[in-house]
Amino acid sequence: MFKEFVEQATQAYKPAKADGSPDDAPPYLLVIDEINRGNLAQIFGETITLLEQDKRLGAANETPVQLPHSGKSFVLPPNVFVIGTMNTADRSIALVDAALRRRFRFVHFPPAVEVLCDTYGYENLPAKKVAAEGNSDRADQLLALSVCAFERLNQAIRSNPDLGRGKQLGHTIFMGPDQSDSVDERLRAIRDQWKYELMPLLEEYYFGQFDRIDQELFDGVGSNLIDTSSQEIRDFTPADIAVVCAEIIPDIEADIQWARGSIE
Repeated sequence: MFKEFVEQATQAYKPAKADGSPDDAPPYLLVIDEINRGNLAQIFGETITLLEQDKRLGAANETPVQLPHSGKSFVLPPNVFVIGTMNTADRSIALVDAALRRRFRFVHFPPAVEVLCDTYGYENLPAKKVAAEGNSDRADQLLALSVCAFERLNQAIRSNPDLGRGKQLGHTIFMGPDQSDSVDERLRAIRDQWKYELMPLLEEYYFGQFDRIDQELFDGVGSNLIDTSSQEIRDFTPADIAVVCAEIIPDIEADIQWARGSIE
């Protein structure tokens, strides 16, 4: 499959090179998701050498290899790009061979709260805070509180020497609620994101040490979400989430009487 892909890229590259404009050749992108989970030596083989820019077709040190079955010459054109994705929370990254590291550029993509702000119509960060402090729509307020808490939790995760920036929560956790749904449906969707995505991930990070989760991430006020005595995630409600978020977010005065009254 890779051979056929390279042949197509080569056919697209040759006319551009003949015209004296090789940089105008259309790019051919191969995306390998979770690239660090495979046996890289077996996946790439001799291709690992061909990935280098100076070993490509038409380069100063062009280095073709001989295909084992057909005996034909094989070389990569410069318009072939290999993109590999990795999750920095995955310990298998440490196993990535140094030979592979030398041939790739590494680009870090941290969680982007700006994406959440754009998605949910917060014109800027202060607008997100205003929505969190008080909104006639309980679901909108809980969503804004969750986005603010997301920033607060990631700040705590980055400063924790046992976790660090590679274990930050991804912004896609809060990309689920459909704004066209009813208030109750959106409240349920936000609750499910906390219960089935965010909290289990934190439990995994801390190897089930709920007392540490409570103290280090929720400032000791996370009892609405976790039971430190039984070491379990509670069957919490949207109101429970709102109360915890309002407690851990600094410099916010949230009007959440609807939540506190529900708990009482």
